[in-house]
Amino acid sequence: MASGNDIDGYLAALWELRARRWGSGEGSCARAFHRDLARSMEALGRLRLTRLVSDSQVESYLYNIRAGQTEYYLQSGFELNPDQGLSPGYLHLGYAIEAAADAGLERFDLLAGPGRNRDYKRDFEASGTPLVCHQVFRAPWLRALLRLHGIWSGKS
Repeated sequence: MASGNDIDGYLAALWELRARRWGSGEGSCARAFHRDLARSMEALGRLRLTRLVSDSQVESYLYNIRAGQTEYYLQSGFELNPDQGLSPGYLHLGYAIEAAADAGLERFDLLAGPGRNRDYKRDFEASGTPLVCHQVFRAPWLRALLRLHGIWSGKS
């Protein structure tokens, strides 16, 4: 688990793995935000920035924070090796959920969003929380454009 001077190195390695997998990385403002957040959470004892190591090789990074009785899964990155079977990121996430349960936490929140190839978060889902998004447009022409899009896409 990262602490103190390790935080920047762990985050940099995590972002490198994510950029390789997703084809782009976080911008400088997002990186600065997460460095500050991670340092603040570490000072409060809430940071869970970990790496999974196998045969002296780092396979995965996981960046979570704890607040109250919940651990929030923020980001992860892992080495992609299609020949190894179980994804190291998936394994690492399982270990994190187990550690949160061992610590007596009540919830492990995977937050919204699918994986790159499938919605792997459903594998860990005990119950779902619906995510509702509302968009407000003041300009009448934008509202009309949104309605047209809904009609065209069948989502009206």
